[in-house]
Amino acid sequence: MAERSPVYVVLMDFWIPLLGGALGAALINGILALYKLRRDREVEHDQWLRNEKRDVYQEYLKSGNYLSRFVSLVPERWHLMKDDMKMHVKILLSDDIDFFVPKHLDAPLRAFGAAVTNAFAYEERTTEGLTREQAREDFEEAYQILRKAMRKDLGIKD
Repeated sequence: MAERSPVYVVLMDFWIPLLGGALGAALINGILALYKLRRDREVEHDQWLRNEKRDVYQEYLKSGNYLSRFVSLVPERWHLMKDDMKMHVKILLSDDIDFFVPKHLDAPLRAFGAAVTNAFAYEERTTEGLTREQAREDFEEAYQILRKAMRKDLGIKD
């Protein structure tokens, strides 16, 4: 068997394993860094989307809460809040929230919109066969269902 030269020994026994290990480690670290960067970007986007949804839901439910207090008033006092109430009804019936609402919130949102419309129609005396109590109960039930669905969408436990 031929004897190995000292250069060959140094190259094969020292430098190649050293470079292979360092390069291998660098390659693995680079791949992991790219994966982490991508994952961090996704997490950041999910957090941004959740915060935006939270803000939109909060404003929407705030208007719903205002209307809930309005519906609970005796009809003789409605004129005191009528202008504010119309502004909140406009917010509740706008399509702005549709941008953030996932499919599983469509039904509660539509039911709530119908309850808002009925409550407003009752206040305006433009609905037939709907009592004030029915309008209030329908509104409150739809409001609570929507509120619960929005909280679930945000991952908030009740």
